[in-house]
Amino acid sequence: MKKLISLLLVVFIGIFTSTIVYAQTSKPLIQVSVKLIVTDPLKYDFGKAIPEVDVDKLNLTPDQKEKLTKLREKLQEGEIKYSRAFANIWNKELKPAVQKDDQNAIKKAKEELLNTLKELQKVRINYYFEMQKVLTPEQLKHFPILFTKEQVDRFEQIRENYDRERLNLDIARMIEGYKVQQLRKENASTKEINTRVALIVAIDNKKKDDLINYRVALREVLTKEQREVLFAEKK
Repeated sequence: MKKLISLLLVVFIGIFTSTIVYAQTSKPLIQVSVKLIVTDPLKYDFGKAIPEVDVDKLNLTPDQKEKLTKLREKLQEGEIKYSRAFANIWNKELKPAVQKDDQNAIKKAKEELLNTLKELQKVRINYYFEMQKVLTPEQLKHFPILFTKEQVDRFEQIRENYDRERLNLDIARMIEGYKVQQLRKENASTKEINTRVALIVAIDNKKKDDLINYRVALREVLTKEQREVLFAEKK
């Protein structure tokens, strides 16, 4: 019985912290950079970080430094704007809609969240290619990995599909979480509560599987040379 109570507490705590974590540490995460160049503004999750460019080797001119600083500031302004918008929609629209079981409001909030993620990514993509325009071909050779426009377009298709499915799962998890809360208030049977807890565990497992598949799909877009750099694969 004690083990059961402990399990329920762990899941129960996870229910009401996962949404906060999602809004704060998923793609809309605000990471204010003091670096002159943000090597990986796109933030695709390959399962391994893209190596940083050594800015000192670029020998940037004063004009380049000024332009790059302005681009970085614009990037950060956009990240702050859309990250805050995402958190506000999540906390002020989605969560109340789920609590009221208002399907129309849930659908509306979900689309607003996905559109916010899309706008955020537009800001990041714009920075990525505008930053490259400031640099010379010789300077760009110092970047460990650079993606083409075609690659980024494919990454975006994969990301959008993943984000939509992930959001559906997070909403489903939130719904089950509130049901568990209600059952506990009603002193429901252990069997009823366990049924809901099992659904939450299944959702979490599906999210883990989806993340693996997402990373695999992203990696398939990489060239052989890019995979060698990112994963230290032998030639």
